[in-house]
Amino acid sequence: MKKDTLPPLDIKTISLALDASPYSIAALDEAVEVAYRLGAKLNAICVEDINMIRAASVPYAVTVSPYSIGAKMQPKLMDSLIKVQTKAAARALEYATRNKKVPGSLIIKRGIIEKEVIKESEKSDILVLGWAGWQAADFYFSNHPAAGQNRFNFPVSRIVKMGTSVRSIIKNVSVPTLVLHGRISDACMLGVFFDDSKASKENLSYSLRIFDHLFSYCKKGKDFSGIEVFITDKSLEPKAKDLLKLRQDIKSKVTVLMANDIHSSLLSHIKDKEINLLSLSKASSLVTADDLRIFDRVASSLLITV
Repeated sequence: MKKDTLPPLDIKTISLALDASPYSIAALDEAVEVAYRLGAKLNAICVEDINMIRAASVPYAVTVSPYSIGAKMQPKLMDSLIKVQTKAAARALEYATRNKKVPGSLIIKRGIIEKEVIKESEKSDILVLGWAGWQAADFYFSNHPAAGQNRFNFPVSRIVKMGTSVRSIIKNVSVPTLVLHGRISDACMLGVFFDDSKASKENLSYSLRIFDHLFSYCKKGKDFSGIEVFITDKSLEPKAKDLLKLRQDIKSKVTVLMANDIHSSLLSHIKDKEINLLSLSKASSLVTADDLRIFDRVASSLLITV
């Protein structure tokens, strides 16, 4: 990267993992918006989970749901249900891209979800994931319980945990990944974690370049809308500010985290300042299988760069 310049952002293809679950549908809406602003193509990856079909073949396997328990699983029935889910994903993609006229295609694969999503995403410039899959669907359904259902006989997820497949994909994918916990269009604030490592510098650079495409619709009038950089030590402030000068048109600030408890300090700032999107490098100490769980406690989406 040349001094006082930012390399152009070249995103021509966006990949999206789509299983027709509530979180993936929400992620689809956001992916369409971003693709529209970038003039990019959207590839929705729908994986027909081979493990579900194999599970249905296990003797004495039964279904468990908020509505029933004990129905015997059958491979043919499971295969039919997966086909229905694929059709639902296709309809959702067609509906979401119709008005924006974003070029989109549905890529249907049968196999292990993580492996297929990672393989297909390598052909794109950025991957979009919903925070969780169908295992979190009860969170949505419980907001509108049917007659006779209550909190005692209908499961409620107070904290929606990041899906295990999502964590596995983040750990192994080699393209920047946008993991959506909610609509980022509801906020105009991007948080960036910075520790002066080479990876965190590249992450901040990427965040400065993609900011307009994620938040170009922000309206003036908010107390603060822009980028807030979270640093691990006061001595890093001049370096962070030097990088921020590359985009002086974006309002920015630098905040020092508590050195003795970076995790809690970061989460506290995210909650207090209603930061709906946090950007950090995959090489960061915060992006490990265990540390990613800390973000379940805040309604913040993640942008993870490589």
